[in-house]
Amino acid sequence: MVNSNPRESTFCALGDSITSVGYYHNYAHLFYTLRFPEKPIDFANAGVSGDTAAGALRRLSWDVLTHAPDTVSIMFGMNDIGGANYAPGAEGPAIEEARKRQQDAYEHNLRSLVQSLTARGIRPILITPSIYDDTVDLETPNNPGRNQGLAKFADLVKQMGAELQLEVVDFHGPMQELNAKRQAQDPTFTLVGKDRVHPEPPGHLVMAYLFLKAQGVSGEVATVSIQGEGGKLQKAANCKVEGIRKTDQGIAFRYTANALPFPVENAAAPALEWIPFLEECNREILAVSDLPPGAYELKIDGQTIRTYPAEELANGVNLAAESQTPQYQQALEVLELFKKRWAAVGRLRTNAFVEHGACPELPRPLTLDQLNPKIDAWVATAKGKPYEDFYQGSADTCRLDKPLENEIDAEIAQLLPEIRRAAVPKSREVTLTQAGI
Repeated sequence: MVNSNPRESTFCALGDSITSVGYYHNYAHLFYTLRFPEKPIDFANAGVSGDTAAGALRRLSWDVLTHAPDTVSIMFGMNDIGGANYAPGAEGPAIEEARKRQQDAYEHNLRSLVQSLTARGIRPILITPSIYDDTVDLETPNNPGRNQGLAKFADLVKQMGAELQLEVVDFHGPMQELNAKRQAQDPTFTLVGKDRVHPEPPGHLVMAYLFLKAQGVSGEVATVSIQGEGGKLQKAANCKVEGIRKTDQGIAFRYTANALPFPVENAAAPALEWIPFLEECNREILAVSDLPPGAYELKIDGQTIRTYPAEELANGVNLAAESQTPQYQQALEVLELFKKRWAAVGRLRTNAFVEHGACPELPRPLTLDQLNPKIDAWVATAKGKPYEDFYQGSADTCRLDKPLENEIDAEIAQLLPEIRRAAVPKSREVTLTQAGI
């Protein structure tokens, strides 16, 4: 499990572009901050587009160890596999030999990463590669069999984890199972993006869910159970309930949770139809039994949330599914602060991408004067390729942001305590009033 000691701890996500985009570990950081506001954990992004385990070894000292992490997750494979080995028509003994060389190199470099981290007292977490969708009905050029190759990489990761007694988070198997299940109903469905490689926010929420489940986190935000007829508290888990009082029309009490619900942003919301995230990771349960029959209006801090039948309240309702509660709105404020931080981190990741590609041999830290002579030559290596514009855009952004790195670092550092203050739960007044009375 991610270190959640009272002292500050840092988790670093090491990977390629899927990690660099950052949604899955960003969502995990948001989850931990909301669920454990008293336990300071920072998450550092060490993803670089197009990178491999071999490339990660070359940048380990300046892109990972500088964060002084307690734990580092390692997720590679998508680029290590060698897409050209799975181009349409690629077959025969020479291709099979090339595929085996890629797998052997992947294993060697992965082991070297693990050894480098453990030698420094850093705990590695191995993550199997996410899927390449070579079965979705799309016009995007395909690499048939590439996902089968990634499945072999995933097996290798799991075997290495068992051998070295390391924690392993399996993305590939569950993602493939879910993708196949949905495609059986809709051949155009894909859990990853339209390029067959990069998951969009819903896919990343699936990955965050798999990561959190592997950590063994509790799904409970808080649970309140009250016997309405007698106004008796039966259960208060991860929260405090005070001042329960019966009214002529229902019941009222003071409620202070120790955590906030996880706010699922609209871009990721489709994933809620694919995984039991609310049921297994986001439960804020209110149960009030023995109320007279009828419908009851729930208000929190004087704001109407919803009207529930007495039977539904007796069984328990999940307030984490109600986006209008004050506590959910507070969690959205935390998310907005996180988005500012993620955007600032993204600017630094662009710099890291350009530096890693243009100047892999130069000692760090680098100045723009050192980078400039190398950048144009690096962009030229992408000329005529699908990612030429991406390289040029990254180079242009790096030239603007490289001189501002100290200011960007300061913004990132300043936002974290602000986020933590915003994530401290507040006391709420809860009333249930029989509707129509």
